[in-house]
Amino acid sequence: MKRATVSCALALALTAALAPAAHGDAALEQALSEGRGAVARVAAGETITVYDAAFAAEADSLVYFSLSSDYLAAAVLSGAVASADGVEAGSGRVLVATLDGARTERFQFDAAQLRRTLGSAPLDPAAAEALAAIEQRQARLKFFGLLEPVGVNAAAASPQVEPIRQSYLNEPALIRLRRQAQGDAGVLAQGTAQAFVSALAEGSVDEVAALIDPAPFMAQSTDPVAWRAARRSFAETLAARPALVADMSGAEVVAGADAARPAIRTASGKTYALALTPRDRALFVAALEETPQ
Repeated sequence: MKRATVSCALALALTAALAPAAHGDAALEQALSEGRGAVARVAAGETITVYDAAFAAEADSLVYFSLSSDYLAAAVLSGAVASADGVEAGSGRVLVATLDGARTERFQFDAAQLRRTLGSAPLDPAAAEALAAIEQRQARLKFFGLLEPVGVNAAAASPQVEPIRQSYLNEPALIRLRRQAQGDAGVLAQGTAQAFVSALAEGSVDEVAALIDPAPFMAQSTDPVAWRAARRSFAETLAARPALVADMSGAEVVAGADAARPAIRTASGKTYALALTPRDRALFVAALEETPQ
């Protein structure tokens, strides 16, 4: 029986950077959110946590991480790692975690495709050597008909629209909200509303911008740089309103019959109506207005 491989390489140009293993590695998460793959070196017994997804090294390991709008992929170049839900992977295997749930699946990855995707990007010598060894091993299996590619890209199910989706979905705040909700619409709505209120109260402009519905801004410009700048400018305007920021400080999110229409009750007794809108399995803030007393 033939075994199948699945490509874990993004359908985008990637750069690979060696990232140190650390719990909640901010540098690694930042690289992934910017559409760059990254190699992490994880010592035996250590656990690396990426967007609330934990991977424990059962031996000294080199792991190539990539992120799409739907999946977090951890391709093991050398060593062995296990996901928090007990799925193990050794060299040549990839653990694919969905962003909308706790499910992790294991596949073989196409080493040749990953190498082609990386192109001339700088790669740690040990990682390059490990990837070459996997590619050679897979080439022999393919020659004897024991292995064949399935043509599935775990990091970009729809390469044509993936860059667009990543431009608004691959924000750290959104990824964490989706991971924490594990597919529960009510939990996602409550978490998104609370995150927006807290971000406004703390003056976190980047997070406020990430949670605002991108559709009105994308309608004005198809250039991601332009519409993201316009959305951030709008977020700055909101964060510059002292009365609104004060109202959000200590405010309570109250769920209603419609999870996408929670009420925001302030410490001073005011009530705001918040409207959330779904977009590609994430929720965004579409409106916030004070309710007349």
